[in-house]
Amino acid sequence: MPAVPEDLFIGEVTTTTVNIEWDEPEHNGGMPITSFTVRYSVDGHPTATRVEPDIYVFQIAGILPGHTVSDICVSAENGVGMGPATAPQSVDTELPLPPAPEAPELRK
Repeated sequence: MPAVPEDLFIGEVTTTTVNIEWDEPEHNGGMPITSFTVRYSVDGHPTATRVEPDIYVFQIAGILPGHTVSDICVSAENGVGMGPATAPQSVDTELPLPPAPEAPELRK
């Protein structure tokens, strides 16, 4: 089995998306990596998505503003099986900016 993917990093966070990045494991377990699995949970609903073996970025989308994305982790898989996952991370999406106040009408 492959080792843990390296350097899980939470990148840009918006009101509705979270971008994550990682590096391939230091050891592939003697066989090529066939996929990565990205796991996360939003509002108690866990999700797992498979990613191609040559992709090291993923965007979690469709999140409501100000919500927590928890248990973000990545694991690698090869022909032997699924390796261990990275340590889980959490992040909150941003809140939208309030609308700009309207300028008062000036009288002469």
